Amino acid sequence: MICVSKYSIRSRMPSGALCLSSLLLGASSTLLVSGLPPLVLLITVSLLLGICARYYRFALVILFYLLGFSNAVWQFSEHKSRLLPSAHESVDLLVVGTIDSLPTSQQGDIKFRFLVDQFEQTDLLHLAGSYLQLSCYRCPLEFHAGERWQFTVRLKRPHGFASAGAFDYQKYLFRHKIIARGSVRTKQANKLQAVASFGVNKMREKIRDTLAELQSEHLVNKSVGDVKIGHHLIQALAIGDKSHINTAQNKILQKTGISHLMAISGLHIGLVFAVVLALMNLVLRPFTRLYETRARQHLAIVPALSAAVFYAALAGFSISTQRALIMLLIFCVSRFLARPLSLLQVLLSTAVVVVLIDPFSVLDHGFWLSFGAVFVIAVSALEQGQQKERNEKLNLFNLQARLWFGLMPLAVLLFGQVSLISPLVNFILVPLFCLLLIPLTLAGVLLANIGLNVVGEYLLKKLAWSFAWIFEQLEYIAGLKFAVVFTPQVAFWQLVVFVFAALAYLYRWQFKHLILGFCLASLFLSKPMRESDELRISLLDVGQGLAMLITVGDYVMLYDTGPRYRSGFTTADAVVLPYMRHLGITKIDDLIISHADNDHIGGYQTVVDGIPVIRVISSRQDKLPNSHPCRAGMTWQIKATRFEILSPQTATPQGSNNWSCVLMIEHADKKALITGDIEKQVERFMLKTQHDLNADLMLVPHQGSKTSSTQAFIDAVQPSLCLVAAGYKNHYGHPHPQVIQRYKQADIEVLSTIEHGTIEVIIEQKGMHWRSRRTHKPRFWH
Repeated sequence: MICVSKYSIRSRMPSGALCLSSLLLGASSTLLVSGLPPLVLLITVSLLLGICARYYRFALVILFYLLGFSNAVWQFSEHKSRLLPSAHESVDLLVVGTIDSLPTSQQGDIKFRFLVDQFEQTDLLHLAGSYLQLSCYRCPLEFHAGERWQFTVRLKRPHGFASAGAFDYQKYLFRHKIIARGSVRTKQANKLQAVASFGVNKMREKIRDTLAELQSEHLVNKSVGDVKIGHHLIQALAIGDKSHINTAQNKILQKTGISHLMAISGLHIGLVFAVVLALMNLVLRPFTRLYETRARQHLAIVPALSAAVFYAALAGFSISTQRALIMLLIFCVSRFLARPLSLLQVLLSTAVVVVLIDPFSVLDHGFWLSFGAVFVIAVSALEQGQQKERNEKLNLFNLQARLWFGLMPLAVLLFGQVSLISPLVNFILVPLFCLLLIPLTLAGVLLANIGLNVVGEYLLKKLAWSFAWIFEQLEYIAGLKFAVVFTPQVAFWQLVVFVFAALAYLYRWQFKHLILGFCLASLFLSKPMRESDELRISLLDVGQGLAMLITVGDYVMLYDTGPRYRSGFTTADAVVLPYMRHLGITKIDDLIISHADNDHIGGYQTVVDGIPVIRVISSRQDKLPNSHPCRAGMTWQIKATRFEILSPQTATPQGSNNWSCVLMIEHADKKALITGDIEKQVERFMLKTQHDLNADLMLVPHQGSKTSSTQAFIDAVQPSLCLVAAGYKNHYGHPHPQVIQRYKQADIEVLSTIEHGTIEVIIEQKGMHWRSRRTHKPRFWH
């Protein structure tokens, strides 16, 4: 139960709160701009508004908005100016600095964040104090937090998949102020210069090592079951390290809506503060003389806040814990000054402090979810506070339902999905974790690290079994068909309705429930419209690989599925499926796997597990025995659109690439040639066997490799537009400059996913046009 004091929430925001809200809105509105305006212009307008504010009260609100916006633009511009210059990409650089995070190791690959003290290159000296994201593949070296190293590294500028619905990794790197990412060159000179004697990350690493030893002993001596996930969850709750929780396990936590429970967040920091505060009140109760100079509540607050800071340190002072600490600090200061603030006032003050100190926070999903959750709680308390005395307590189930409904628009906007089972799962697990499992976990970790090993290890082993059992149940629940509902893209008018719904509850409008109901219904009932006479060919940005989505009305074809990596990560899960869900696509009519190379077939299983597929076509029945054979002469028609397989056939030159499915699509007097990875031999063979290869649009064969795109083939096809699927700074060097030059000399427009991200080509009766993610929806962090 959550108790609400009579004075804790006020019904009206004062003008000062309006100005602070305007400042917060100004910082947040940077998310909508494609480029950062010049600071000189912003400063000039601010000065003019400052003068106007003396005469017009509303100008003060606009001034605060501009101050929030300008502060964010200034810090964003500063970071952009410090990004690694393009001239220093993919060359060996000598750097000296400190390992500033917990190194994580998976399958011999080690990753960590590196704080640079100096670059050897004189023109990079200004980048001292910046962060790099480094990896060491199949690493023979051993790294520890806080160590000072001299590395030879090879770096790339921040880059990520630019595709609708996909996680924006480039935005993530920008938010964490990473100026470049790259790898340690293990064959070059690397030197350990100093070890860390003490530090937050050093302490966290020591605890992690203790937990790792316990896990190894437990797994060796276990009789039944697999408790590895249990130990990994303990590690996440104890020190905020989720590196051993894999992608599939993370998806289970997301589907069941309890990701917030499995890593140190504001909820955990607040829990530690509340528990220690209650304990200190009990301990101090007999010492009445102490209260003559200071109230007992004040004496209890200091150790409670210290405990919260210590627990945040165990999480490496992650972003979510920093927000929680600022909120607690504002609350404590208000108590010491005997000026209690309402929950809404604390929330607003915290948000303003956060965006002033770190405007990069608005780029973080956690910022919106955490403040959104507290806003829902505050508004719920506000509503309850207006009711009778007997209804002053918020029922936990009632609160969970309010949080689910209140955060649903944010979940749809940020993740494109809603967990239908989240309220029930949270209703059961939140009190279980908060009242039992988290306190016991912290107690076990503390005991295991202060010499009481036997008691601590026994407790942690039992907890590992408990967590493993809970996760097993979550895995079953997440597998239910109705567990999650995916939603299409959110339109601008829906965003406006979301804002009105929030204001309606804040100011208790009469039709607030109706507005919220309309808001939520629009998320599920509205679907993007697809023109029935329009052919859309989308070359998805999946890095060094291929995935192309082709739609005509309700017909959907997916040509290849992108790569799969050693870690289990697939671009099908990261890009392909989110893109289709973004468009409201719920099935695939034809899935063509051009050939069996990993960068084309790697995401196959992810796709067929994630969305219904009616028919699979492939030239490799040895890899996909249930697929229909892809052979020249195969044709089918969808309304006015004709599809024909041109290759392979029996006499086609052998080779994995050469046996790629080559597809010709005809629509509205336009043709598109999808070539897969065919090489020169097949190009020459097709010139002899195919009578008409002419097309308006062509996928450049084999990602622009020198082994393809002969001049004769280009002349035969004569496209006006060519698309290239390739990864940023890939080690193959695709697309090769000589190949691109051939197309340009033929006056052919060439678009690459490297520069453009996902590219959509629309063919209709009035002609053919294209748009891309990076050029038509640019963001300042790209």
